[in-house]
Amino acid sequence: MAHSLSRLRGPWPWSAAAEIAVVYLLRQGLTRGAAALFGALGLVLPLLPVSRTAYLGFGFTVGVVVWLVSRGENLRNFGIKVPDSWLQPIAVWLGTVFACLIYSVILEPMLDPLLGPDKAISVFSEVRGNTALYLAVLPTIWLFAAVGEEFLYRGFILNRALAICERFRFGWLLANATQAALFGIAHLYQGPSGVLGAFVYGFFFGIAFRAAKGTLLPGILAHGTIDTLGFTLLYLGQLN
Repeated sequence: MAHSLSRLRGPWPWSAAAEIAVVYLLRQGLTRGAAALFGALGLVLPLLPVSRTAYLGFGFTVGVVVWLVSRGENLRNFGIKVPDSWLQPIAVWLGTVFACLIYSVILEPMLDPLLGPDKAISVFSEVRGNTALYLAVLPTIWLFAAVGEEFLYRGFILNRALAICERFRFGWLLANATQAALFGIAHLYQGPSGVLGAFVYGFFFGIAFRAAKGTLLPGILAHGTIDTLGFTLLYLGQLN
């Protein structure tokens, strides 16, 4: 079935902007809010190895899905659908991974002297050489990051950003840049280099969403592949 941007459009622009702001701010403040609530109740927030409280963000994303369904929204419009053909999504997945690797291997090292190294290496350093932890982290990478973040940013936020930007000449590029920028800001803990990297990857994942005719599958596969490669290199001690 031919892809149509009109299938992605949701509410009026002002409403779409409000939904983006509310969902994004709630998502970013969820961990702090939950920690404060647990502290007020004299409880300790459960932590996962490496991913810590990432399950809270994923739980919030599931809540967004439930909210959309309760409103009568069609989840196909947010990328949750089986592709009509598997050949194109697989090609888009591989092409997206290649583009991300080009940035990571060639361009990112050139920017390190200006922006500093990606702090994610130190944040996740406990994975280095720890086989049990490495194997335990891989499923959370695919569930919390690949599935959860792709739906939230490329599925929901890009959908709503299109409703705002569609009237502009380069509206799709602006909408894609918007969701990628928000994705980058969400990675502030990784430092300037990590924020820029997340923006670039998010932009590529948005292109994958469009190229695959509105299915999140290639982006999910590319996101999971890139993160798995990164954690594997870190585990093997190849990232410093």
